[in-house]
Amino acid sequence: MEQAKSSRGCLRFGVFEAEPVARELRKNGVRIKLQDQPFQVLAILLERAGEVIPREELRQKVWTADTFVDFDNGLNTAINKIREVLGDSAENPRFVQTLPRRGYRFIAPVDGFAKPAPPTSRRLRLMFVAVAGCTVLLAIAGLYLFTARRRASPSPALTVTRLTNRGNLAGVAISGDGKYLAYVVAAGDQQSLRILQVGTGNDVQLLSAAKADYHRGMTFSPDSSYIYYTRSQPEGQSALYRIPVLGGMPTKLIEDVDSPPGISRDGKRIAFIRYDSIGRTHVLMVAGPDGSGEYKLVQAKYPDEAFDSGPAWSPDGKVLAIWQSSSLVAIPVSGGPAKVIASEWRHQLGQPAWLADGSGLIVAAASVAHSSHYTQLWEISYPDGKATRILDDPFRYGRVSLTADSRILVAQQVDQPSSIWVAPAQDPDRARPVTPLTGRFIGTSGVTWTPDGHILYTSNATGNFELWMTNPDGSSATSLPILERAGKFFPSVCPDGRTVVFNGGRDNRKMVLRADLEGGQSQALAEGFYPRCSPDGRWVLFSSENSLVKVSLKGGKPIELSNHPCGAIDISSDGERIACVYRSPNHSWQLAIIPFSGGRATKLLDLDARAVDWPIGWTPDGQAVAFQAERGGVLNIWVQPVGGGPPRQLTHFIADEVQTFAWSPDGRYLALSRGTDIRDAVMITNFR
Repeated sequence: MEQAKSSRGCLRFGVFEAEPVARELRKNGVRIKLQDQPFQVLAILLERAGEVIPREELRQKVWTADTFVDFDNGLNTAINKIREVLGDSAENPRFVQTLPRRGYRFIAPVDGFAKPAPPTSRRLRLMFVAVAGCTVLLAIAGLYLFTARRRASPSPALTVTRLTNRGNLAGVAISGDGKYLAYVVAAGDQQSLRILQVGTGNDVQLLSAAKADYHRGMTFSPDSSYIYYTRSQPEGQSALYRIPVLGGMPTKLIEDVDSPPGISRDGKRIAFIRYDSIGRTHVLMVAGPDGSGEYKLVQAKYPDEAFDSGPAWSPDGKVLAIWQSSSLVAIPVSGGPAKVIASEWRHQLGQPAWLADGSGLIVAAASVAHSSHYTQLWEISYPDGKATRILDDPFRYGRVSLTADSRILVAQQVDQPSSIWVAPAQDPDRARPVTPLTGRFIGTSGVTWTPDGHILYTSNATGNFELWMTNPDGSSATSLPILERAGKFFPSVCPDGRTVVFNGGRDNRKMVLRADLEGGQSQALAEGFYPRCSPDGRWVLFSSENSLVKVSLKGGKPIELSNHPCGAIDISSDGERIACVYRSPNHSWQLAIIPFSGGRATKLLDLDARAVDWPIGWTPDGQAVAFQAERGGVLNIWVQPVGGGPPRQLTHFIADEVQTFAWSPDGRYLALSRGTDIRDAVMITNFR
């Protein structure tokens, strides 16, 4: 039986201390009894606090193969005993959280420390000798320091501290003084706003759960007394509100606000984005702190030059930094053209954060040409745009904010345990996993089939997003030896069974690439997104700058098929129709059906209001297009009949949402990437 091992003497959480080696548990210093197997389970959860530990992994580590016991009952009993001694509950967990059909996670902060041994008489003698020796050494060191040049102290190590353990955050912001964390909790279609006092851990609710959306972000006032937030209602426009940090009634300041607010350092001006539906433009607006004195600063054509997320004031108040399409730009407040700081970036929702000295900005983004698909934390210098990565870990990041002195960075950290599942096409709710449940970001950037029935998917098992192939039962999984430095996303296998096309970054551009499944160097075909091989194997279709384009599989000049806006696309199995999803001028998602020969859309269908823009796929019978939509906080597959009528739900998972999907060539099976987004707030110090 494998024993839990700890590199730390004790593990402290709340009023409890656990010693994994001695297998002792104490509460307020008093030892409390916990049987052997429950303690082993607890030790494993503590050592990997914040991670989801699968039930199967606990079985392998605590219950050996030759132990004849009902494992399910044994593990359930162990978890119940842990909760009993900790005073915890499954319904409202403070320590051990159950993730149905996946495993368990320890959600409270855990500190590790070395437990000192009591001194013996021999130790006392050794300590006396050591003290005497140290006295001599200190005298020598003092003389050296007096005569030698002073050496610079090493920089403190970067640290990352988890501030929340809820797993369902939808937004975070730190106050300028570093005392408060504002965050949004999303539970299904309900969202609430909470405030955490960082120093004491006191956590209170400012706004109760409701059918509202705070996803556009929050900002503290410069004096850390108020939280400004944009809130959208199920019916009606978004508006900007303000609420005291210590609680009270919110005040509506400005109607029709479509971004998080940016507040100047002196607190006298607010900047935000407003969508002009008549002129189809994004307008950067400036107003007073109470919403008075609105005026237009600059406008941009929507969607080609649309502003994304919200503006951020420079420390001197002279420039507003904002994402515009894939570029980070600086807009002079006094007027004049925008200056591009950095280009070819994919970014998360949330505005950039200026460093206190104005020398750069912190962003959550990913370079198009970088090998990682993650949106990571970067420092981008101003005005030259040099990018320096802050972290290198297996997580994604979004929604950054800084304290006024830039000593503390807070960001939303995203983990995504995921795996490949296979289901009968006629009953997709009977899906079963074919890759280990312990993987991260498995298939999240694409899953597809080869003509001979193998599953091809994206994986970051080697630290970079590569293409992997497996048998339908999960056996013989292997990475494809394709020579391409950049990450590989959105794969599509061509009918010849030898060629795959996919997205990758080159020269700061998002390229459509082709490669041999047997390996070798990839070939760039064109610049664009979401490539798909045509059923006749001659063409590769893709989206490019809001249009539909094709290029020969052998290479050549791209040919525009339609100037209709297109995001994700798919081609019907008969090769006659193309489906593309796009955001309409009124911000709703629509589905366009375009002839394979090109031209205008023959049909335009409204998708569900909670649809997402990727992936989509024709059903095997060619009568409908599948997409994803959220219900109850979980993404499931829905299908929209192309003949019209309401969409219908295809999968009914209540956990581990569907991230990507694809039908097998014979239409008998459905491959899925399923997983869970775990979103929490982390605090990062000494990052510069």
